[in-house]
Amino acid sequence: MRSVCWKAMVLGSVCLLAVFVAGCTGAPWVDSRREAGAPGKQVGASTMDRIVICHVSDEDSAVLQDMADAQCRRTGRTALFSHTARWQCSVATPHRSYYKCSGVGSDPEPEAADPDSRE
Repeated sequence: MRSVCWKAMVLGSVCLLAVFVAGCTGAPWVDSRREAGAPGKQVGASTMDRIVICHVSDEDSAVLQDMADAQCRRTGRTALFSHTARWQCSVATPHRSYYKCSGVGSDPEPEAADPDSRE
């Protein structure tokens, strides 16, 4: 009787661990965090010329490329894959893929002018 309870407990623990680990994987995200309260100060790994995306190892490379292209498109350029650094991001999305924005660039789109401004 004890061995049946022990086996059930081990099996239950393994199943619980599998559910927990599966729940830790997250959606890919662009590492472009900004410092709160400090306009223009960026603390994430991404810059205007380099896009960094955190992701899991089995993420589709086309999805990552689309995300990088969307970021580079803001300045009229396209993204070229550079490399992947493993175990450099968060626990849920441990890997970082680096992309370089290339092509004919443009300045970032200016913010809308304040109509009440007297400049």
